[in-house]
Amino acid sequence: MIRWGVTMMWSGWGEYKGMKFMPEIKPISFLRSTQEISELCHSMDSPVFLTKNGYGDLVIMSMAAYEKLITDEKNGCNPQ
Repeated sequence: MIRWGVTMMWSGWGEYKGMKFMPEIKPISFLRSTQEISELCHSMDSPVFLTKNGYGDLVIMSMAAYEKLITDEKNGCNPQ
């Protein structure tokens, strides 16, 4: 199991769809703020990682980002 709170933070920049980014990591309690999390997901073109007790638990993204990811996969685009 990956401990995102430590591993991802210390590794710094991540990579998603061939672009480097600083991962957005939030505790799972952040799901209570539905408007804030919706705005965050729509403002980013990368996933938001949610942790539970310091461990990676969920990954969320906007529908537009997800549809683009699926379309890229169907077209044979390799994001790495």
